Amino acid sequence: MSKTKIALVLSLLFCANSFASTSEPQQKSKNDRGFFSEDARGWHFYEDPKEEDDEEDEDVSANTPPPVSSTQSETKQEVRLDIQWLRDNIPKLMDAAQNNPTKENISKYAYAQRLMLDMSSRFATKMSEYMAMDTLLDEEKRRPTTTIGLSGFSKQIYESKKQAMNLINEQAHLWYFYKSTCPYCQKQTPILSTLHDLYGTEILAITMDNVRSPGMESFKHRADTNLIASRKMGVTRTPTIVMMKNDGSGYVNVTVGIETLERLEDRIILLGKEMGLISDELYEKTKAVYDINSVKKVDGVLVADKDRLEKDPDYFIELMKSQLEMNNQRFNNSSEVAK
Repeated sequence: MSKTKIALVLSLLFCANSFASTSEPQQKSKNDRGFFSEDARGWHFYEDPKEEDDEEDEDVSANTPPPVSSTQSETKQEVRLDIQWLRDNIPKLMDAAQNNPTKENISKYAYAQRLMLDMSSRFATKMSEYMAMDTLLDEEKRRPTTTIGLSGFSKQIYESKKQAMNLINEQAHLWYFYKSTCPYCQKQTPILSTLHDLYGTEILAITMDNVRSPGMESFKHRADTNLIASRKMGVTRTPTIVMMKNDGSGYVNVTVGIETLERLEDRIILLGKEMGLISDELYEKTKAVYDINSVKKVDGVLVADKDRLEKDPDYFIELMKSQLEMNNQRFNNSSEVAK
């Protein structure tokens, strides 16, 4: 009987141990179920561990500075494509294009040249606009460009030329060397006749072959027998025109060969100035373009104050303006005629 009880007790103990060993992993599996393992916390309980992990990752990434690239850390280099760059590189680009005229080399040179032309064009436009605004630099003062301006300007030149020719005619006359067989003399004679009619210029016609040509009724005449006068004055071609002072104290060649009336007038007036027959001021007024020059009355170069030139940015401009105004006061009144 006792053996039977002992066996029963041992059997119960064995079964209890087996139940405990089998129930432990089941409890662990039940705990791994998360929400369903928390029966005591109620059916409304909810928890999302994965989302919390994501938020933590986002916070960490937000606080971490982005990596700095090697290109951004380097200082950006820039090159000014200015006139100095073009001056230094256009010859190199041209040499490269000439040595190896590939499409790439020619394209580089062509576009560099275009940049130079564009910059030059921009400068020329701005320069022209500035000079038109500055009365001292305005080219209209040198020679008018409008129709009404040219009309008055041409009239003033004619009056000045007439005054200069009258002064010259009072102190000198022309010697006209010609030959009756010279075809150029036949064309030069009527031009000289017109000069006489316009200004009353005295003309001495000297035949070098002792034959008088027609169309010289208003001229005085001489025959250069044995070419004595021609040799003395160095005449070797016809027609030749010489300007002789009335007192015989000096002469100068005006033209050798045929010349137009306008050129004759200009040459006679210029030589009249050189011979002291008219003033420099009157001569300037006979020119088709006024000589407005800042160094016209300065021997050599302008002299400036060194200290002011270096420190005063407006000093050079003021100096130039004063020189232009001082040297060209007679052009301030465009209607003035020399007296």
